[in-house]
Parts: sequence; C-alpha cells; structure tokens
Amino acid sequence: MRAAFLPGNDKVELRSVPLPRPGHGEVLLRVKASTICGSDI
Repeated sequence: MRAAFLPGNDKVELRSVPLPRPGHGEVLLRVKASTICGSDI
C-alpha cells in the first residue's frame, strides 16, 4: 500500500509500505481519497 510520510521542510513523500494486519479488536479500512491542508504540513 502507499503511505504519506512528512519528513519535514514542507515535504511529503509517498512510499510503498507493507499492508498492516489488524490485531484482535481492530479493523483495517480502505481509504479511496483524502485531503490535507497545506498549512498542516
């Protein structure tokens, strides 16, 4: 799956990471779209 990392200096990196496996009492959600405000970075 792809994940957004914020390494600093107003940069966003998209990286491939392993698909997490939910534990007992947890769920895994598939997100189709998401947004973030530039001032939050």
